[in-house]
Amino acid sequence: AGMASSAILRAEGDAWRSMMVTMSGGLVAIVVDPLLIVWAGWGITGAGAAIVISRFCMAVMGLYWFAVSRKLLAKPNLAIAIAVPAILTQVSTPFGNWVLVRAIAEHGDSAVAGLGVVGRLQILCFGGIFALSGAIGGIIGQNHGAGLGERVKSAYRDAVLFCLGYTAVVWVLMIVTSEWVATGFNLTAEGREVVRAFTHWAAGGFVFTGALFVSNAAFNNLGKPLWATGANWLRDGVLMAPIAFAMGAAYGASGVIWAQALSNVLAGTLAGYLGWRLVSRFAAKSAEAKTPTLA
Repeated sequence: AGMASSAILRAEGDAWRSMMVTMSGGLVAIVVDPLLIVWAGWGITGAGAAIVISRFCMAVMGLYWFAVSRKLLAKPNLAIAIAVPAILTQVSTPFGNWVLVRAIAEHGDSAVAGLGVVGRLQILCFGGIFALSGAIGGIIGQNHGAGLGERVKSAYRDAVLFCLGYTAVVWVLMIVTSEWVATGFNLTAEGREVVRAFTHWAAGGFVFTGALFVSNAAFNNLGKPLWATGANWLRDGVLMAPIAFAMGAAYGASGVIWAQALSNVLAGTLAGYLGWRLVSRFAAKSAEAKTPTLA
């Protein structure tokens, strides 16, 4: 409900509220996690309760803004065939997360707790890339509709460069604050290793995650929605499980985190390549259409 509300607000052009809905889950979790896990002493049960509370807050905020403030709620319509590829694309991420949890669960409760902290860090620290993934689609779609191929190409390029710069800055900050974060969540040795594997190594892979997001936005807005579905399921349904279990067996819980990054690198590289070819081809066609012909 929270993710759907965020997407609707983004489509309405309310980028700020859309971003706040996405960020609210992580912000609430930062407060609730240590309260329930450490101070209340609930441990793993506290982590589960914190997930429910943070996602409930995200859903309430999103539903209020889009249904009450913006009055965008309507009766259901059965004509949803056009949305099927987009739905399949989004379903892949929960599946990939399930694979990660299943793979890291073999390494104990502390490793699972570390993965929970990593999940919070991803939402909070990379909120800019998550927000970009929604905003860039409208920009590409508008310029595509206007036949401005070069602007579509430049928007795609600039979005990927933004992902590169954003990730570089956040990566450095995460390395510097890694031990403080692990201590703040009272993680044991195994959990600390999981967090360190993400902050020191895997976080850099978000460049490719961003490239995947930007490419999916281009695919959806340039008439190739099934490409986005294929790119996401390549990562979450094809690559994630074998890589996560293999690297987990070889390198322990940290290997599962590295596997997630490697899956993002492989899928993001392929999606980025296909996305760049797609926008370049559209730019070339637009240029040809505008070139005057001699009588």
